[in-house]
Amino acid sequence: MPAPTVDDIDYTDIEEKYKVHYDDGFDTTLVVDGVPIIDESKRERLLNKFCKEFARKGVTIKPEDVYLPWNDATGKSKGYAFVDFRTVDDAHLALSVVHNHPFDSKHTFKLNRFTDIEAFANMDESYTEPQYEEFKPKEHLRAWLGDPQGRDQYVTYRHEDVEIHWHGKPSQTELAYKPEWKEPFLYVAWSPLGTYIATLHRQGVRIWGGSSWKQQQQFAHPLVKLIDFSPCEQYLVTWSNEPIVVHDGAKQGPQYFSPDDEGNNMAVWDIKSGHLLRTFSTLVDGETPTNKKQIHWPALKWSPDDKYVARLTRGQMISVYEVPGMHLHGKKSLKIEGVQDFEWCPLGDKDKEETK
Repeated sequence: MPAPTVDDIDYTDIEEKYKVHYDDGFDTTLVVDGVPIIDESKRERLLNKFCKEFARKGVTIKPEDVYLPWNDATGKSKGYAFVDFRTVDDAHLALSVVHNHPFDSKHTFKLNRFTDIEAFANMDESYTEPQYEEFKPKEHLRAWLGDPQGRDQYVTYRHEDVEIHWHGKPSQTELAYKPEWKEPFLYVAWSPLGTYIATLHRQGVRIWGGSSWKQQQQFAHPLVKLIDFSPCEQYLVTWSNEPIVVHDGAKQGPQYFSPDDEGNNMAVWDIKSGHLLRTFSTLVDGETPTNKKQIHWPALKWSPDDKYVARLTRGQMISVYEVPGMHLHGKKSLKIEGVQDFEWCPLGDKDKEETK
């Protein structure tokens, strides 16, 4: 009897055990509104930017996963797209992090499940009394303004102890609060309006607030060394001397770095949501991790109303970005040969009234 060959061996049990099962049906399909209307000549460029915007939020898709409905009469797209994902979990992640994401200054993504379209059409319009959750009051983030003696506060960091004191005359000076922040950190910093205290940890930044100084938000920027608040405390800039590295299996979402951020070392965050808005690299040509020049800090300068943030490329140009979309204002930088520094014009009294 001849010996069995490789072709004679039955591998069906192994193939079935390790087979990758993809989700079927329309649960993996999302409808994306807010897509620019374009002609055929711009299709490839639009799809590439479309996928890149998803990647910025930690969602990986390819151009072939996107279907653009077309208007044959006009020869242009219809302003929305269907996106197919490999799993329901991938679709759910995209829905949670890409919905309301600005594609550009004129278009904002609006995402819905494909299966929801039929549900919306057959929705029961009978009124149901909602259940109200019990109100739980939150601490006021500027509780110190209610001090009867009108005192300011200051913070000290000695050894492993952080203490917040009332400041005033010798008879008015006393300990206001001693937080129990046990995890070691690099240093503490107060926000410009006194709303938050920030602590820098190996894993990133935490900000604290309220009368008992509870954690309000955290920002995952490993090995962070420098931070800078925007004047109105809406945004935070973090910097590390080490470039961003996104490891396999790392958490993905609007509060984390994506593979597109690798190699950069400075990040801009939204304080209230904790979302990452954009990353930059502060390394200059010819600079290596072992041969780094001293950084000029803050590397980004904010307009007094928090509407814009600008970056200087020394000797070449100033780039102004609109916040929170972080799109280049006017779609181009201000090229100024030999420029070394700049400052924003401060707000006058009339400007301050208009921004309230």
